[in-house]
Amino acid sequence: MVRQNDIVQYAKHQPTFTRKQMLDDFGKSGIDFSLNTVMVALRRLVQDGTLSKPVRGHYQLTDVGKRTFTPFFDDEMARLSDTLMEDFPFLRFCVWSSRDINRFSHNILNLNVIWIDVERDGMESVFSTLSNYDTSRRVFIKPTGTDYERYIIGTPSIVVRPLISESPLITDAKGRQQITIEKILVDVVADPDFFVLQGFEMLRFYHNVHDLCTVNRPKLLRYARRRNCADEITRLLTDMNNIEDYDTYR
Repeated sequence: MVRQNDIVQYAKHQPTFTRKQMLDDFGKSGIDFSLNTVMVALRRLVQDGTLSKPVRGHYQLTDVGKRTFTPFFDDEMARLSDTLMEDFPFLRFCVWSSRDINRFSHNILNLNVIWIDVERDGMESVFSTLSNYDTSRRVFIKPTGTDYERYIIGTPSIVVRPLISESPLITDAKGRQQITIEKILVDVVADPDFFVLQGFEMLRFYHNVHDLCTVNRPKLLRYARRRNCADEITRLLTDMNNIEDYDTYR
């Protein structure tokens, strides 16, 4: 039977969710529930401040539920990372997923991409290796916005991109370097790869990230200055709590 803690744990992995979405996911996982019990639990969680309702019919964790960002990293990404570490032991790179964009987006974006951010001197070598790698994904190197529109959106892909020096990364127990939320927040603003996050969508993205995750502001702004987009990011940080004011972003 679903308990309040089950709902809180579910909410930790969703930027926002509806009751129907949650119950569908519980059903797919084989979790038994009573609709009346779920409705009572949701009401209590809203009343005690654990959940909030950003818009009618949607729920999300409040600040008390913020957590440290953990990047999505599945077996496919681990194999890619391990292959590149073996072939290029002295090259700095990180492997990350469009799942970490979709999880905070207001609308589900039609992206199924593994990005490999790598030092510029190694981009061609990594691209050549991946072009011969056993994968069903198409491999691209530094694609343009047009390339994304024509070939990447809606298609499982691997994209090799330049890794900016001083990019904030973390290292896992096996020595793999992975994305941080601060790098994501800057890159979605600075790079053309993320043109799908425009206007209100970008504002909502920032809003969702800060609602659900702890963000190191000094680290964020330091990297933003490195990418020459500190002013724009400062504006987003100021305006993200006023998402109703859409005219600002037209």
